[in-house]
Amino acid sequence: MKFNLSSKLSLILSILGLLAPAGYLVGLNFHQGVLASYGIDSSIFSLSTYDVYVYAYFAFGHMILEMATQVVELLNLIFLPPNVYISIALFLAVVVFVYRMLVQKDNVNKKDCSRFILIARKSINYISPKNNRFTEALFLTSGLSYIGVTFLLFLASIAFFWFLLPQAAYSEGKDVSKYQLEKFYENGCNIPNGEEWSQCHKLIDSNGQVVLEGLLAAQNKDYVAFYTGTQSVVLKFPNSATLIKLRSNITKTSS
Repeated sequence: MKFNLSSKLSLILSILGLLAPAGYLVGLNFHQGVLASYGIDSSIFSLSTYDVYVYAYFAFGHMILEMATQVVELLNLIFLPPNVYISIALFLAVVVFVYRMLVQKDNVNKKDCSRFILIARKSINYISPKNNRFTEALFLTSGLSYIGVTFLLFLASIAFFWFLLPQAAYSEGKDVSKYQLEKFYENGCNIPNGEEWSQCHKLIDSNGQVVLEGLLAAQNKDYVAFYTGTQSVVLKFPNSATLIKLRSNITKTSS
């Protein structure tokens, strides 16, 4: 019991050891994809390890949501009229086909077998690994080769997945920013009807003057980046400056 528990713990720790760097790469590439949408060099906005894993969490969330959306669309394609009738017809056709094959198999006996079937059976028995050493050697060699090729393909899949996942996170980051940019191009810094907050931020200096206004692309303790609609601007965060976000005058009415 102790040995099994120790083995399971070792397996879990090994998996976590692989997931930790994978998650870091996903979060980092997601962040880089977001900044790339604004044409901003990601090296300016370095991230802490904590922030990278937060980005990884959002990246996985967006990717899972996108996959779930694709699955829902596929299910709608299959189960909504008129495709649902086609799906049911195909399913019933397969059921009838399998049923007829099983019935024919039960009714067939040696007397009813054709000459071709008897010859085929004799041939199969002759080349069976149980009766033929050459076939046994062929099967053994093929099996070992299959295991070797499968193992190599498994390693190749892991390597491919290792690089594909960060690339997918990078693309997902660009898609998220693309959605924000589309809303910005549609409404600018105006607050759409029914929404509470503007999409834009303002950078106000210590004298109350607006330094920059636009879509906040990135921010850390040293730098801030805005997208104004025509260009991306990165500047050192001024001393005593503040970031504000406009709010509409929507008030809740009590019934």
